[in-house]
Amino acid sequence: FHRVKYLLSLGKKVIVSLAPSYKTEFGDIKPEKFITALKRLGFWGVSETALGAEEVSANFSKILSETKNGTFLSSACPVVVEIINKYYPQYDKNIVNLYSPVLAHCLMLRKIYGEEIAVVFIGPCIAKKIEANRNPDILNLSISFKYLKNWFDEKKIDLKDIDEEGDFIPYRAKDGSLYPIEG
Repeated sequence: FHRVKYLLSLGKKVIVSLAPSYKTEFGDIKPEKFITALKRLGFWGVSETALGAEEVSANFSKILSETKNGTFLSSACPVVVEIINKYYPQYDKNIVNLYSPVLAHCLMLRKIYGEEIAVVFIGPCIAKKIEANRNPDILNLSISFKYLKNWFDEKKIDLKDIDEEGDFIPYRAKDGSLYPIEG
């Protein structure tokens, strides 16, 4: 997370793309308080990656409804995409040609807030670092919840002691926040 700290020190507007699974990792903390804690670390704003998931899901549904036959693999999971690319290249053509939810979300944020922003994904998946490394013009960096918890500890931010409440930007996700829920 040292690279994220450096990015914050540059004075850019840095926005968090927050994985919907934050609710399982920090479940007893109200989202509004969690947003405030992230802002105390220096982030300009916090947005839900689920917004990108909603866009990708809508586009995926459209492709499925317009296509009669075929096998389709989602581009959502960088681990699955990496495994297919390395070990099952014959199925590359089955990966739907859509950005992953996090990349779609980053593009949405850049369209709304401008290309000069920086975006940092925070979530459980360390494989998102692959996406950040391959697409640094879209997703600047990625850190896991483990590193975020360490950072909160380092800054002595106790999530339960936060009084102020922040809001997600540009707005709250709807169905996309259900992405990590089974079924």
